[in-house]
Amino acid sequence: MRYFGLALITMAVDQLTKLWIQRTLAVGDTKPLMGGLVYLTHAQNPGGAFGLLAHQNWLFFAVMALLVVLVFKLVYPMTKRSPLLCYGLSFGLAGAVGNLIDRLRVGRVIDFIDVGFWPVFNVADGAIVVGVALLFWELLGGRAAK
Repeated sequence: MRYFGLALITMAVDQLTKLWIQRTLAVGDTKPLMGGLVYLTHAQNPGGAFGLLAHQNWLFFAVMALLVVLVFKLVYPMTKRSPLLCYGLSFGLAGAVGNLIDRLRVGRVIDFIDVGFWPVFNVADGAIVVGVALLFWELLGGRAAK
């Protein structure tokens, strides 16, 4: 149950920050933070990572539906053996669902964290990266490090 709660909190933070950025900055506007190390930049991405497959929301919906079914039918029963796997899946799914909510709500993903050397991203993208990193750690033997 704590993993479900973690996923819900992650999705809530993602959606609240996206709503805030939509109300604070117009699309394309930017605001420096931390002495210009990080910027808030309101961007909207009609595609996947790095803008790939732009305007293919149907594909993202289909993949997301398949992933949810796979996780709950095949992977979730295995999670009772590994908390690391549970955390990874919780973050990954929360991020994917957070971006899917954007696609349903506005037809594209709202991004706003701009570090300059990387494409603008959001909390959901960060959750996906953390989730995948945890899953890789588990696959590469993270269980032995516990």
